[in-house]
Amino acid sequence: MNTLNSDVARCNGEWVEDGEDSGWREGCETCLRRTAPRPEYYSLIDPPAILAFFCEYLIEPVTPPSSKRKEALLSLLEKS
Repeated sequence: MNTLNSDVARCNGEWVEDGEDSGWREGCETCLRRTAPRPEYYSLIDPPAILAFFCEYLIEPVTPPSSKRKEALLSLLEKS
């Protein structure tokens, strides 16, 4: 599970209502500022009004390495 420290500002994301194409703005669906558990007290920021290429506040979730990749990395470490 991906979590954030309690001093990292949270964001509610931006839901775009557009008929059949409704959904989260790019990056909001998986952004940890929106999806991570929130502590009792936290700061809240607004999503940027305009996105040039990407959201400057985006914190992407970290996926653990697959077991095969993990094994390969461990074997490399053992060789050195």
